Amino acid sequence: MILQIVTHPVTTRMSREEYLADARTTLETWKNEPDLVSKLYCEGPDGSLVGVYLWKSRERAEATHDRHWMQTVLARRGVLPLVEYKDVRMILDNEKGTVTEF
Repeated sequence: MILQIVTHPVTTRMSREEYLADARTTLETWKNEPDLVSKLYCEGPDGSLVGVYLWKSRERAEATHDRHWMQTVLARRGVLPLVEYKDVRMILDNEKGTVTEF
């Protein structure tokens, strides 16, 4: 499993309503991504837009956030996003009562 953190710095902070409206425009894309386990839509303390993705593979994570996607974000927001990757070794899921190791 791969954790991908995508941070979009912002020049103008969005209201909660603006953030949610913007995030909703991406839901169908991510709902239809078979290698995406989950996505969290977050806001940083500075108003940055942060997506936290849990992927089945790094290859698919990189493919969905490629150079073309980066340029699209640059054109839309005026700034390049920052992308980080972490290898997930264990997941504790309290709702399911499970621990999964990778």
